[in-house]
Amino acid sequence: MLELRSVYKQFSGIPAVEDVSFSARAGEVTGYLDPNRSSKSTTMKSA
Repeated sequence: MLELRSVYKQFSGIPAVEDVSFSARAGEVTGYLDPNRSSKSTTMKSA
């Protein structure tokens, strides 16, 4: 299982990701959808 709790990431003092939490169980297909340039990759790289 992958679980993130209250992930926070900033660049030069500007928040890019604030308080993101989710869990994905083994064997499940999980989608992480949001508009372009909304820090999806930054969130996953922080995990």
